[in-house]
Amino acid sequence: MVSNLMQKLPIEVRRIILSLVPQQELLSIRKVSDDWFCTQVIDYIISANRGTVSIIFEQRSLEAFLQICDIARFTPQVHTLRICMRHILSLDERRHFDDTEGVEDDADNDRDAYGTWASEDSLLRLNEQCELMRNYAFLKCFQEALQTLTICKTIVFTDGELPRDVCSPAEDVDPSHYHGLVLNSGDSIAFVTKSLDVVLNGPNLPHLEAITFDIGQFSVKDRDGLKPTMLPSLSGLVANVRRLSLNLDHKFIDTPDLRTFVSGFPELQELRLEVADEDWMFGTLPFLSNMAIPKLRKLNLEWLACEMHELNNFLLQHQDTSSHIVLDRVFLHGTRSWDRIHQALTQRLNLQEIVMKDCGIASDEIAEA
Repeated sequence: MVSNLMQKLPIEVRRIILSLVPQQELLSIRKVSDDWFCTQVIDYIISANRGTVSIIFEQRSLEAFLQICDIARFTPQVHTLRICMRHILSLDERRHFDDTEGVEDDADNDRDAYGTWASEDSLLRLNEQCELMRNYAFLKCFQEALQTLTICKTIVFTDGELPRDVCSPAEDVDPSHYHGLVLNSGDSIAFVTKSLDVVLNGPNLPHLEAITFDIGQFSVKDRDGLKPTMLPSLSGLVANVRRLSLNLDHKFIDTPDLRTFVSGFPELQELRLEVADEDWMFGTLPFLSNMAIPKLRKLNLEWLACEMHELNNFLLQHQDTSSHIVLDRVFLHGTRSWDRIHQALTQRLNLQEIVMKDCGIASDEIAEA
């Protein structure tokens, strides 16, 4: 009906009307329209200035992504794919999460009404997400759609804001019900782990250069970072990736899984590590001493603590390739001085750039806290 009416309007009027329609609705019109001009205008609107596309593992968002990947003028423009890892928690887990964030309770009758509504909504959304992650055929279509992003250079996994444009999730659920990774929830861990595996073990994007795991931030209360065990075992070497950025949870980093994951990127030249936990000062990085990155040029360590020998061994192991070192809020255990690190940075390594910001000795910082 809408398509028939549109065809009767002057071209300029149709163009103006379509420019005012929300992009999710444009996809619905495009799906049923047999008007060539209408389809061309919709494709232009959706593709305009589309350097970055944001999606979330939710039915409506991924269905929209599959549709726009069929638009010939769209896929050659996308250089960054932003994948939101936020997901629906069960009612009990959400109440616990909200309690830790300091959300004030409503009156008892309001809480009861909210709890009934929220539990029904949560059950529906949880079931939809569980079915989505078990739908092999649909996920296969998603992986095939990823392959159409032929110039995509960067993938960002984030638990930040939900997508707000053409690939936004369904509107009939409160956005606050979507939460980031919760490490005390088996369902939350399973969801994020599966999502990472679907993307990273799909067909390689030919021009992918950078992968960023921006999951968990120390500055956000109770925001958990990744456990290295959640990183997928790569089905093959990813030779084109040059830059890798990871936010890790300090309670779970004493495992070989991170070394195994990083070894899947033989051409890796830049590594950034940040620890996401309010107790990060008490942790160490035992994997550093044994992690070999043959072509590493740039190292960026932020908001973390480690043993002096862990960092020193890593720096010396990569002294022949390293050119840029950034240490931001890095604190050392097992020493009273940065002398050995300074010596390695200034005498043993041939560096073009050394940046040290707000670094110190862990025991001093802990004593002052």
